[in-house]
Amino acid sequence: ATGLVTNKTYHIAVSRFGGNLYIHLDGVNIKTVSVTGTIGVTNVVFGIGTHGGATLNAYLASFRVMVGQVAYNVNDFTPPTTKLSATANTVLLLQFENYGIYDATNKTNFETAASAAVDLVNNKFGGSSLTMGSTNGAFVRSRTEETLYDIYGGNFTIECFFRLTNTTPVNGNSLFS
Repeated sequence: ATGLVTNKTYHIAVSRFGGNLYIHLDGVNIKTVSVTGTIGVTNVVFGIGTHGGATLNAYLASFRVMVGQVAYNVNDFTPPTTKLSATANTVLLLQFENYGIYDATNKTNFETAASAAVDLVNNKFGGSSLTMGSTNGAFVRSRTEETLYDIYGGNFTIECFFRLTNTTPVNGNSLFS
């Protein structure tokens, strides 16, 4: 997306519904892409914040992955104003609270690398956030190679809140990898 500014919190949702992939920024559909078959590969390390040398300079809050359903209407919607919560179809929920990065669904073990850390000052909901700001790269990833909850061929939503600390990409920006 173009026109993003620093120090403003955005909500992003990437959803697959049927044969389309929808990208919503603050509830507005900014991109729809036709997809067939599977997306990506299986047995990969799921990461947030870097991919192929690209680094995301941002704070993240309330990160959720849902499979088997989409979280929102595929048209424009009103984005949430509170922390994301677990539903029956939530397979990953990261709140970045209590000085830790852990999956509230207890399904995935995560580790941080480079300068990724919980930040108690810059947050969306009065708790804490994940800081990803570094020119050396920072990311959070699953500890082992695994299939990411079989999202590749079915309906899913991946979403979070983010606030950029720098709009100049370092080898590009990557939110999910």
